[in-house]
Amino acid sequence: PRSAWCSVHSQVLDITAFSKTHPGGDTILLAAGKDATVLFETYHPRGVPQSLVKKLQIGVMEKGAFQDSFYSWDSEFYKVLKKRVVTSF
Repeated sequence: PRSAWCSVHSQVLDITAFSKTHPGGDTILLAAGKDATVLFETYHPRGVPQSLVKKLQIGVMEKGAFQDSFYSWDSEFYKVLKKRVVTSF
């Protein structure tokens, strides 16, 4: 595509060029036009360098532009779950 953007934790990311070098291949383009926070958190339990996210960031979503996730990424449950997943693999 000529242009592919997504939102992760309300940050708008331009994933167009990155899709060519993304370690998971061009499947990242499935996130285009969507709030990709759940995908991002699910497939990157070890995290992604903030420097990369900042490099891709082109904006911030307006409050209410997407329905809030029912996930609480800051909850103790998610922190424990993420730690267990990372140590299991």
